Amino acid sequence: MKIYGGFAGTENSLDQRDPSYNITVLSGDIDQDDISDSNKITKNAVEETDDGNAMTQGDLRGNNSYHVIYADGTTTPITSNTLIDGLVVTGGWANGNEDVGGGMVCNGEGSTNSGANCSPTLNQVRFIGNAARLGGAVLNQGFSGKSSPTLTDVDFVGNAAITTNNGYGLGGAMYNNGISGNSSPTLNRVSFFDNAASFEGGAMYNESTIDLDRAGESSPILTNVKFVRNAAGRAGGAMYNNGYPYGIISPILNNVSFVTNRAVDGGAFFNDARQAVSRPKLNNVTFVNNHADSNGGAIFQYGADNNGALRITNSIFWENEHDGPYPAIVNAGGEVTVSYSLFDQSFAGNFTDADHNKFDRSEAPFDPDNADISNGDLPLASCSEAIDAGDNSANTTSTDLAGNPRRVDDTRVTDITGQNAPVIDMGAFERQNRSGCPEQLYVKADATGSNDGSSWENAYTKLQDALAKWTLAGYPGGIWVARGVYYPDEGASQADNNRDASFNLEAGLKLYGGFAGTESSLDQRNLELNVTVLSGDIDKNDTNKDSHGITPTASDIQGENTYQMIYMDGTKTPITTTTIIDGLVVTGGWLGGMDCDGSGGGDCSPTLSYVDFVGISGGAMFNGGRDGNSSPTTKPCEIYVQ
Repeated sequence: MKIYGGFAGTENSLDQRDPSYNITVLSGDIDQDDISDSNKITKNAVEETDDGNAMTQGDLRGNNSYHVIYADGTTTPITSNTLIDGLVVTGGWANGNEDVGGGMVCNGEGSTNSGANCSPTLNQVRFIGNAARLGGAVLNQGFSGKSSPTLTDVDFVGNAAITTNNGYGLGGAMYNNGISGNSSPTLNRVSFFDNAASFEGGAMYNESTIDLDRAGESSPILTNVKFVRNAAGRAGGAMYNNGYPYGIISPILNNVSFVTNRAVDGGAFFNDARQAVSRPKLNNVTFVNNHADSNGGAIFQYGADNNGALRITNSIFWENEHDGPYPAIVNAGGEVTVSYSLFDQSFAGNFTDADHNKFDRSEAPFDPDNADISNGDLPLASCSEAIDAGDNSANTTSTDLAGNPRRVDDTRVTDITGQNAPVIDMGAFERQNRSGCPEQLYVKADATGSNDGSSWENAYTKLQDALAKWTLAGYPGGIWVARGVYYPDEGASQADNNRDASFNLEAGLKLYGGFAGTESSLDQRNLELNVTVLSGDIDKNDTNKDSHGITPTASDIQGENTYQMIYMDGTKTPITTTTIIDGLVVTGGWLGGMDCDGSGGGDCSPTLSYVDFVGISGGAMFNGGRDGNSSPTTKPCEIYVQ
């Protein structure tokens, strides 16, 4: 069967219809007394209280149909050839003995080898203002059978899972029951707005446990999906995964946003992996402004038996709040591994920091002029540090949440090391336009401008500030430093006279000295006239320094100089010949001039050109390659250690 809506009544082909204009409504308001709009759509099943933890009756009134649509695949399998397209489903209220799937029941319940299956195709369908105990809008019943519909361009708005005499409300919009069977729907370009559950899974509840000695599975695949302003009275403000006990529950999320969702635990996402096979993958997911009244502003995993293995890659966590002691991500057993992701907190949770994560960021990565948090749209800002900073292998989708192309190369931002261009961005949205940031950052000790590194006039006066900015986003042209003396204990929140301070140079950086402060190209530099000095004389009392501020010999070091001038860590991210130090004098280090750490399987092999190490105690360069590699390439360089 194929059901189409969206006709005006004059068309002679499907492509002439317009479902957004010719609204076709299937309503459960059989006594026609719901509070509804001019199209007879019941808008909200429930109203939330101000604290988000209780619900009151919304627009549903009287005696409505328990289910607006019932699809029975228990005897004759319903496959993807069955189509529902271009309809609004509203006003279903399963508040009697039939307390599941207010908008639609997709029944694939069966027994061993029965062939029961309910897996239709839904396109351009809107489920609005439906209520039930399990699956306010949709119940996909795969108990001992299969129910895995395919949904494209589907919206769930204002649906609710309510508590009845039969139990708590689970899955405000959708309940996927894979107990002893399989319920793993596929969602593409689907949105969940303002849904609620009295207990768990404000928008979606996925259940997969064992019954009748058969392990079930519920592993939905979500691509380009939004969860906005959903709420649960207990856990999983947007999504709750329940695999306890012995179920298989491994949803895959690509290009998904969780925005302003709320629960007691797991403001957006709760994963119950106790005694379960649970391997969820969250790729390019944006968590913003979610709230937990207790713990886990964004995510809470409960895996007491160490069976949960949640993988998070290319994702952004920003302003997720929690009233309890535990932050954005809580791992109560099992394993949570995060890589290539961005956090606004220095301590974001108890998870494994795998690689290439960025913590404690203060500059929001989103475009302030085009972000619309109320609609879950959070495009990246120009020069955002999330641009070209992901892992290409984690997400092979061709478009982002906005439908724009993935892996758009921003030539004004340095690609993260180890990925082949074009590199995917972090988060659900890909930056489409070239950033307006400068090709390189500028440092000039006597600059008097805005101190933002955007030009020679507005150059940073401290090198540490430029290094911190480069770390945030990366600039292909690197950092250009004008003549003068620069100390590692100055700028970027460094503590004055801190002997542990050093210039930490990251993989891919190009650091150039020798400028007067007017040049527009590297070949205009004059290294002899414009001497650029990195000095460890932080208390500024070394003796016999020349006019450039260079400590001439190690015996001229006085007082408390910094221990190590330059540190390069290649133990996690390989530092190769593309990392360049060029046109500098390094002087006055108490224990060393440069520590290049490639130990433990790492690699620290930068390129040094026209770098002079002068007046350093303890050795000019230490190349640490134990069980790894540290083999810098040195072009005309001189070392003076006396």
